[in-house]
Amino acid sequence: MPVSRGAPPRTEEEADIPGVPVNVLESDRAAAWRWIKAAAVVITIWVSYQLILVVQGVLGSILAVPLFAIFGVIIALIAAPPVAALEHYARFPRTLAAVTVLIGGLAALIGLGYMIASPLATEAHALYDEKVPYLLSQISSSIASLQGELHSKGINLGSGGLSDQTTSDISSRMGGVLLSGITGTVQAMIDILIVFVVAFWVLRDGEELRAGLIALLPGRARSEVDFGFDAFAVVIGGYVRAQLLMSLILGTMAGVG
Repeated sequence: MPVSRGAPPRTEEEADIPGVPVNVLESDRAAAWRWIKAAAVVITIWVSYQLILVVQGVLGSILAVPLFAIFGVIIALIAAPPVAALEHYARFPRTLAAVTVLIGGLAALIGLGYMIASPLATEAHALYDEKVPYLLSQISSSIASLQGELHSKGINLGSGGLSDQTTSDISSRMGGVLLSGITGTVQAMIDILIVFVVAFWVLRDGEELRAGLIALLPGRARSEVDFGFDAFAVVIGGYVRAQLLMSLILGTMAGVG
């Protein structure tokens, strides 16, 4: 019996989808694989960006701790002479002397901030309530007048002026700027309070902390580290106190003038 010579046997791809050539299936699968790789790249970039944001937030929180410690030490160096004077001449206990000096400094800082912030808040409120709407209306009328003149000369640029929605959007954005400023002020006040707490801790227990740190060192390095602490306190404390005194003198002269 003669053997009939027909088409070659079907592959597995052709058996899955009858009537579809192999090259078409391979092309579709290659295109799908390219889309999968592109989606994987996009997802990887998005996840990496989110991880960077998380790491940035964590690093910011971690770096805030040594910054608070550094500024607390600087405030303690500034307040050390008045605390020593109260402790020596007025016979104040160490804790009471530190609290008195720090509260006095904080009160002076708050008073200075109030003197600066009060006029700024008044001007910002006036700007938001009165000047911004007036300026926007002036800009709108100027644009409408200019577009009217151009229209009379055959140049049409569309409807003139700023819409009410645009004015409302600008005003709301100004409100958001003011709100962010208030939020930043509150955060700064919290940071200042933390710095003053660290300064109080250094003023009250700084000697014990210093002695404990020096006791952890080898015997031959203790005297050098002890001298380094004294030199740091004298140089940095004197420099900062001199700069503050100069700023106070210049600010007073400028204010009086």
